[in-house]
Amino acid sequence: MASGSMPPLSEVVKDRSPLDKLSDLQLKQFLDTLRDARKGLGRAPNLPTTPSLFAQRFSRKEWRSALHLELLSDRIVQLKKRRINRLMVSMPPRSGKSMLIDIFTPAWWLADSPKDRVILAGYGEQFARAWGAKVRDLVIEYGDDLNLLLNKDRTAADDWELTTGGGMVCVGVGGALMGRGADLLIIDDPIKSSEEADSPTYRDKMWEWFQSTAITRLQPGGVVIAVMTRWSTDDLFARIQSNSQPGD
Repeated sequence: MASGSMPPLSEVVKDRSPLDKLSDLQLKQFLDTLRDARKGLGRAPNLPTTPSLFAQRFSRKEWRSALHLELLSDRIVQLKKRRINRLMVSMPPRSGKSMLIDIFTPAWWLADSPKDRVILAGYGEQFARAWGAKVRDLVIEYGDDLNLLLNKDRTAADDWELTTGGGMVCVGVGGALMGRGADLLIIDDPIKSSEEADSPTYRDKMWEWFQSTAITRLQPGGVVIAVMTRWSTDDLFARIQSNSQPGD
Protein backbone atom coordinates (compact mmCIF):
# COMPACT_ATOMS: atom_id res chain seq x y z
CA MET A 1 0.00 0.00 0.00
CA ALA A 2 1.41 3.41 -0.94
CA SER A 3 2.28 5.54 2.07
CA GLY A 4 -0.19 8.28 1.16
CA SER A 5 -3.02 6.10 -0.10
CA MET A 6 -5.95 4.56 1.68
CA PRO A 7 -7.81 1.32 0.88
CA PRO A 8 -11.34 1.76 -0.49
CA LEU A 9 -14.00 2.19 2.17
CA SER A 10 -15.79 -0.93 0.94
CA GLU A 11 -12.62 -2.99 1.43
CA VAL A 12 -12.18 -1.82 4.99
CA VAL A 13 -15.83 -2.45 5.83
CA LYS A 14 -15.60 -5.97 4.38
CA ASP A 15 -12.32 -6.85 6.08
CA ARG A 16 -11.16 -4.82 9.08
CA SER A 17 -7.58 -6.09 8.82
CA PRO A 18 -6.42 -3.20 6.56
CA LEU A 19 -7.01 -0.85 9.50
CA ASP A 20 -3.99 -2.37 11.26
CA LYS A 21 -1.80 -1.31 8.34
CA LEU A 22 -2.90 2.32 8.22
CA SER A 23 -0.65 5.14 9.36
CA ASP A 24 -2.06 7.78 11.68
CA LEU A 25 -2.65 10.07 8.70
CA GLN A 26 -4.39 7.35 6.71
CA LEU A 27 -6.55 6.44 9.69
CA LYS A 28 -7.60 10.07 10.05
CA GLN A 29 -8.46 10.18 6.34
CA PHE A 30 -10.50 7.02 6.71
CA LEU A 31 -12.42 8.38 9.70
CA ASP A 32 -13.07 11.65 7.86
CA THR A 33 -14.40 9.69 4.87
CA LEU A 34 -16.60 7.59 7.13
CA ARG A 35 -17.90 10.68 8.90
CA ASP A 36 -18.77 12.39 5.62
CA ALA A 37 -20.43 9.24 4.29
CA ARG A 38 -22.91 9.21 7.17
CA LYS A 39 -23.82 12.88 6.94
CA GLY A 40 -27.41 13.49 6.07
CA LEU A 41 -28.45 9.89 6.69
CA GLY A 42 -30.73 11.06 9.44
CA ARG A 43 -31.85 13.99 11.53
CA ALA A 44 -28.99 15.97 13.06
CA PRO A 45 -28.38 14.87 16.66
CA ASN A 46 -29.44 17.30 19.38
CA LEU A 47 -31.06 19.61 16.83
CA PRO A 48 -32.70 22.65 18.50
CA THR A 49 -36.46 22.29 18.47
CA THR A 50 -37.24 25.71 16.98
CA PRO A 51 -35.65 28.03 14.41
CA SER A 52 -35.14 30.63 17.15
CA LEU A 53 -33.19 28.22 19.37
CA PHE A 54 -31.27 27.13 16.28
CA ALA A 55 -30.37 30.76 15.56
CA GLN A 56 -29.17 31.28 19.12
CA ARG A 57 -26.86 28.28 18.83
CA PHE A 58 -25.48 28.80 15.31
CA SER A 59 -25.23 32.57 14.94
CA ARG A 60 -21.99 33.18 16.84
CA LYS A 61 -24.13 34.94 19.46
CA GLU A 62 -25.23 37.54 16.90
CA TRP A 63 -28.88 36.50 17.04
CA ARG A 64 -31.14 38.37 19.44
CA SER A 65 -34.66 37.10 19.80
CA ALA A 66 -37.79 39.01 20.80
CA LEU A 67 -41.37 38.15 21.60
CA HIS A 68 -42.60 38.69 18.03
CA LEU A 69 -39.78 36.48 16.69
CA GLU A 70 -40.56 33.74 19.21
CA LEU A 71 -44.17 33.81 18.00
CA LEU A 72 -42.95 33.60 14.40
CA SER A 73 -40.58 30.75 15.28
CA ASP A 74 -43.46 28.82 16.86
CA ARG A 75 -45.56 29.24 13.71
CA ILE A 76 -42.70 27.90 11.59
CA VAL A 77 -42.57 24.82 13.81
CA GLN A 78 -46.31 24.34 13.22
CA LEU A 79 -45.61 24.61 9.50
CA LYS A 80 -42.83 22.02 9.71
CA LYS A 81 -45.21 19.63 11.48
CA ARG A 82 -47.85 20.33 8.78
CA ARG A 83 -50.32 21.58 11.35
CA ILE A 84 -50.60 24.55 9.00
CA ASN A 85 -49.52 24.69 5.37
CA ARG A 86 -49.42 28.41 4.59
CA LEU A 87 -47.87 31.21 6.66
CA MET A 88 -48.14 34.91 5.74
CA VAL A 89 -45.86 37.22 7.70
CA SER A 90 -46.33 40.98 7.71
CA MET A 91 -43.98 42.89 10.01
CA PRO A 92 -42.24 46.28 9.79
CA PRO A 93 -38.81 46.55 8.16
CA ARG A 94 -35.77 45.80 10.34
CA SER A 95 -37.75 43.56 12.69
CA GLY A 96 -35.54 40.49 12.23
CA LYS A 97 -38.08 38.46 10.29
CA SER A 98 -35.98 37.90 7.17
CA MET A 99 -32.92 36.73 9.09
CA LEU A 100 -35.01 34.16 10.95
CA ILE A 101 -36.98 33.01 7.91
CA ASP A 102 -34.39 33.22 5.11
CA ILE A 103 -31.24 32.01 6.90
CA PHE A 104 -31.92 30.04 10.04
CA THR A 105 -35.19 28.40 9.01
CA PRO A 106 -33.81 26.72 5.82
CA ALA A 107 -30.71 25.45 7.67
CA TRP A 108 -32.80 24.19 10.59
CA TRP A 109 -35.29 22.62 8.18
CA LEU A 110 -32.64 20.78 6.17
CA ALA A 111 -30.84 19.54 9.29
CA ASP A 112 -34.16 17.93 10.27
CA SER A 113 -35.12 16.81 6.74
CA PRO A 114 -31.94 16.60 4.62
CA LYS A 115 -33.73 15.36 1.50
CA ASP A 116 -36.09 18.34 1.32
CA ARG A 117 -35.80 21.10 -1.25
CA VAL A 118 -36.10 24.79 -0.35
CA ILE A 119 -36.91 27.54 -2.86
CA LEU A 120 -36.41 31.16 -1.85
CA ALA A 121 -37.75 33.98 -4.03
CA GLY A 122 -37.09 37.66 -3.36
CA TYR A 123 -37.71 40.93 -5.21
CA GLY A 124 -34.45 40.52 -7.12
CA GLU A 125 -32.09 37.72 -8.04
CA GLN A 126 -29.15 39.33 -6.25
CA PHE A 127 -31.23 39.80 -3.09
CA ALA A 128 -32.28 36.14 -3.09
CA ARG A 129 -28.77 34.90 -3.91
CA ALA A 130 -27.35 36.76 -0.90
CA TRP A 131 -29.64 34.83 1.45
CA GLY A 132 -28.81 31.55 -0.28
CA ALA A 133 -25.10 32.20 0.21
CA LYS A 134 -25.60 32.81 3.93
CA VAL A 135 -27.46 29.51 4.37
CA ARG A 136 -24.86 27.63 2.33
CA ASP A 137 -22.00 29.12 4.35
CA LEU A 138 -23.75 28.20 7.58
CA VAL A 139 -24.06 24.60 6.37
CA ILE A 140 -20.35 24.57 5.48
CA GLU A 141 -19.28 26.02 8.83
CA TYR A 142 -21.50 23.84 11.01
CA GLY A 143 -21.77 20.77 8.79
CA ASP A 144 -20.55 18.40 11.47
CA ASP A 145 -23.12 19.65 13.98
CA LEU A 146 -25.91 19.69 11.41
CA ASN A 147 -24.98 16.31 9.91
CA LEU A 148 -24.97 17.93 6.46
CA LEU A 149 -22.48 17.94 3.60
CA LEU A 150 -22.55 19.95 0.38
CA ASN A 151 -22.44 18.19 -2.96
CA LYS A 152 -19.13 19.43 -4.38
CA ASP A 153 -20.63 19.58 -7.87
CA ARG A 154 -23.35 22.06 -6.88
CA THR A 155 -22.24 24.81 -4.54
CA ALA A 156 -23.42 28.05 -6.20
CA ALA A 157 -24.94 30.62 -3.86
CA ASP A 158 -28.26 30.52 -5.73
CA ASP A 159 -28.33 26.78 -6.40
CA TRP A 160 -26.64 24.38 -4.00
CA GLU A 161 -27.29 20.79 -3.11
CA LEU A 162 -26.56 18.42 -0.26
CA THR A 163 -25.13 14.94 -0.72
CA THR A 164 -28.56 13.67 0.33
CA GLY A 165 -30.31 15.37 -2.59
CA GLY A 166 -31.86 18.20 -0.60
CA GLY A 167 -30.74 21.77 -1.02
CA MET A 168 -31.74 25.32 -1.88
CA VAL A 169 -32.53 27.35 -5.00
CA CYS A 170 -32.83 31.15 -4.94
CA VAL A 171 -34.48 33.28 -7.63
CA GLY A 172 -35.90 36.73 -8.14
CA VAL A 173 -39.67 37.08 -8.19
CA GLY A 174 -40.69 36.45 -11.78
CA GLY A 175 -37.74 34.14 -12.38
CA ALA A 176 -38.00 30.71 -13.95
CA LEU A 177 -38.28 27.61 -11.78
CA MET A 178 -38.63 24.98 -14.50
CA GLY A 179 -37.89 21.51 -13.17
CA ARG A 180 -37.57 22.72 -9.57
CA GLY A 181 -39.60 21.32 -6.71
CA ALA A 182 -40.09 22.73 -3.22
CA ASP A 183 -40.97 21.14 0.08
CA LEU A 184 -40.57 24.63 1.55
CA LEU A 185 -41.27 27.70 -0.59
CA ILE A 186 -40.25 31.08 0.85
CA ILE A 187 -41.30 34.33 -0.81
CA ASP A 188 -39.70 37.35 0.85
CA ASP A 189 -40.20 40.99 -0.12
CA PRO A 190 -41.69 40.51 -3.61
CA ILE A 191 -42.05 44.31 -3.87
CA LYS A 192 -38.98 46.50 -3.46
CA SER A 193 -40.42 49.99 -3.83
CA SER A 194 -43.55 52.12 -3.60
CA GLU A 195 -43.36 52.58 -7.37
CA GLU A 196 -43.82 48.84 -7.90
CA ALA A 197 -46.51 48.71 -5.22
CA ASP A 198 -48.47 51.48 -6.94
CA SER A 199 -48.24 49.81 -10.35
CA PRO A 200 -51.30 47.67 -11.29
CA THR A 201 -49.21 46.16 -14.09
CA TYR A 202 -46.50 45.00 -11.69
CA ARG A 203 -49.05 43.68 -9.18
CA ASP A 204 -50.76 41.70 -11.94
CA LYS A 205 -47.41 40.35 -13.15
CA MET A 206 -46.45 39.26 -9.62
CA TRP A 207 -49.82 37.58 -9.06
CA GLU A 208 -49.52 35.72 -12.36
CA TRP A 209 -46.02 34.50 -11.42
CA PHE A 210 -47.24 33.37 -8.02
CA GLN A 211 -50.09 31.34 -9.51
CA SER A 212 -48.46 29.95 -12.65
CA THR A 213 -44.88 29.45 -11.48
CA ALA A 214 -44.23 29.66 -7.74
CA ILE A 215 -47.12 27.74 -6.23
CA THR A 216 -46.94 25.04 -8.91
CA ARG A 217 -43.43 24.13 -7.72
CA LEU A 218 -44.73 22.70 -4.43
CA GLN A 219 -44.12 19.01 -3.86
CA PRO A 220 -46.99 16.98 -2.37
CA GLY A 221 -47.24 18.20 1.20
CA GLY A 222 -45.15 21.29 0.42
CA VAL A 223 -45.63 24.42 2.49
CA VAL A 224 -45.26 28.17 1.93
CA ILE A 225 -43.95 31.11 3.92
CA ALA A 226 -44.70 34.52 2.38
CA VAL A 227 -43.08 37.60 3.92
CA MET A 228 -43.74 41.21 3.01
CA THR A 229 -44.30 44.72 4.23
CA ARG A 230 -47.78 45.84 3.19
CA TRP A 231 -47.71 48.59 0.58
CA SER A 232 -51.14 48.32 -1.01
CA THR A 233 -54.64 47.00 -0.40
CA ASP A 234 -54.22 45.10 -3.67
CA ASP A 235 -50.86 43.50 -2.89
CA LEU A 236 -49.97 39.80 -3.05
CA PHE A 237 -51.32 39.10 0.44
CA ALA A 238 -54.65 40.71 -0.37
CA ARG A 239 -55.01 38.65 -3.55
CA ILE A 240 -54.05 35.42 -1.77
CA GLN A 241 -56.65 36.08 0.91
CA SER A 242 -59.39 37.01 -1.56
CA ASN A 243 -58.73 33.87 -3.62
CA SER A 244 -58.46 31.44 -0.70
CA GLN A 245 -61.06 29.14 0.70
CA PRO A 246 -61.42 28.23 4.39
CA GLY A 247 -58.79 25.63 5.25
CA ASP A 248 -56.41 26.62 2.45
